[in-house]
Amino acid sequence: MRLLFVGASVVGTLMLCQSAAADINHVLTYGVGNSSCGQWLELRKSHSEYVMSSWLSGYVTGASAYNSGKMAATDTDGLVADADQFCRAHPLDPFLDAAAIVVLHLQQAGRSHP
Repeated sequence: MRLLFVGASVVGTLMLCQSAAADINHVLTYGVGNSSCGQWLELRKSHSEYVMSSWLSGYVTGASAYNSGKMAATDTDGLVADADQFCRAHPLDPFLDAAAIVVLHLQQAGRSHP
């Protein structure tokens, strides 16, 4: 029974992630959000991701303000780690998609830990 619950949770999360990425395609994007996840990963290798991580921090801050702060708290390292994970799996996707997934994860964590 526990395995069934875990499996259903994983499938549900994957479906939400795909839905969030699909919804984000209708957003007019400015700045480095138009860059690819592959570009993010290359910059991370040389520790030159400051501009993109600043953009990510601003995106998450804006989402938090829009959602009345109903998101889990983290630090920049947490944002970057989550973006890294998404981008390693989706190097051709726009960095905006990684930012949207980071926000989705923070929203989900905020709902599960009031």
